[in-house]
Amino acid sequence: MKAHSPTLKSAGHTGLDRFLVIILAGIGLLLVLAFTSLLVLKQPARTLTDTTPDGTVLSFMNALSQRNYQQAYSYLSDSMVNKPSEDEFTRFNDSMGGYHGANERIEIYRVNVTNPKAVVTLRYYQTGSGPLFGNQYSYDENVELKQEGEVWRITWLSSRYIPTYYPYKY
Repeated sequence: MKAHSPTLKSAGHTGLDRFLVIILAGIGLLLVLAFTSLLVLKQPARTLTDTTPDGTVLSFMNALSQRNYQQAYSYLSDSMVNKPSEDEFTRFNDSMGGYHGANERIEIYRVNVTNPKAVVTLRYYQTGSGPLFGNQYSYDENVELKQEGEVWRITWLSSRYIPTYYPYKY
């Protein structure tokens, strides 16, 4: 008589192997889709230009955040009532020490153009500390602009950005 040698049956493992292959294929498919969406949906950075009201405001805010006060000042219209001198503007903004804290975010909320004037509404979001998640609130400020030739210049903005007493003294 021949001895019967025990053999391993893989019948119990086929379901597990198939499940593992499906899971790995699904993860691979998700990775391919994620990578493809990054390539296809990636938008180029918006070029800031002063030929639109919101572009002028964004350029102004960007210049302030980089402490390039000369550039920021160039977006103010000469027709601005009580326009400070460039030196007063620079000293005032330099003394403010920057505007955007870690807990503040600004976005263009609305643009209303009635040629040759426009109003850009900025929405400020601020997050405070709180017992659990903190609290967030928002408020709006308007920036008024006037079209001067092909470009837009700021004719009015909050005293947050310009000195309200002229001349500005320390």
